[in-house]
Amino acid sequence: MAVPFLAATAHAEAYLHADAALLVAFNQFQDCRKRIDAHCLAKNHVFGTPEERLHEDKLNALVVEQDELVAAMAAIPATTKAGQQAKAIAALTMLRDQIAPGEEELGDSMTWLEVSLLTDLTREAAA
Repeated sequence: MAVPFLAATAHAEAYLHADAALLVAFNQFQDCRKRIDAHCLAKNHVFGTPEERLHEDKLNALVVEQDELVAAMAAIPATTKAGQQAKAIAALTMLRDQIAPGEEELGDSMTWLEVSLLTDLTREAAA
């Protein structure tokens, strides 16, 4: 029995976009990360001044936004390789944030296994 063209097309389209919500959240995560990075590179203000408080408040708001996007991605199962790689890139980004520069040797072996695995999973996405 032949499948009607529209039904087959709709099924194929749903499969191709199976991770659409996840990828939208990932794109928002990447945009948020760019804004965080730009904000961190902005002029430092004297501690305790109104400008410094505004700077810190903006950074805190961006971090909350980032955390909400990470939680959203975590709640959406990845059903395609693109979705899995998006989650791996986000996880690697967040994990690297937890490792302070110059303190890499202080990380435990599990952290380095996680970094290694996520790097392996993201290497193909970067190629």
